[in-house]
Amino acid sequence: MFNQTVNNNLVCEIDNSTEEKTVGFLKCLEDSLCLFSGSVNKLYADFKIHSVTSYKNKVIARPRLHTQSEIFHDIPCNAVKPTGVYLFVSEAANDNHSESLRLAYKSNKTGKIKSISLKKGMKLLQKKYRNKGEFLPVILNEDFKFKKSNKQIMQLHRVDINALYFSSDFEKRDITRTVESKLTTITY
Repeated sequence: MFNQTVNNNLVCEIDNSTEEKTVGFLKCLEDSLCLFSGSVNKLYADFKIHSVTSYKNKVIARPRLHTQSEIFHDIPCNAVKPTGVYLFVSEAANDNHSESLRLAYKSNKTGKIKSISLKKGMKLLQKKYRNKGEFLPVILNEDFKFKKSNKQIMQLHRVDINALYFSSDFEKRDITRTVESKLTTITY
């Protein structure tokens, strides 16, 4: 039944010892970022992360199907590009979760890995990509790979609105508005 009703590409296998941390990490992202599934070429603006109790060590990102207006179809995979920036949970996060979600990136000046809070990092990325169009960050379900690592880390991608060749201007504006409106919910 599970295989028939759920896109298996939205299911990820995780290590049982880190299940609570991994689910918590992913839940932090569900209100702030959209989810792209390349296997079905869809961008989901409204999804929820659930532990799958009937299947050991599995988590699912399930789109809320009653919000069809927040599911964007026919998004080509080549329109979703890596940023080279990674999302992770800071080990030093305090109990109120301020600054707990962070971005890691390689410094152009030093070549060393640096990190910044998610909110500040998103603002810097918006400035960086301004000349290339809108910065529309998303996460990919293919990046839900936490089985072999006890670290919760995920690459940040972006939708290149200029690569949506078969989308109308209206659809492009709708995608842009939706992704940007989710970004306003980032509090970390």
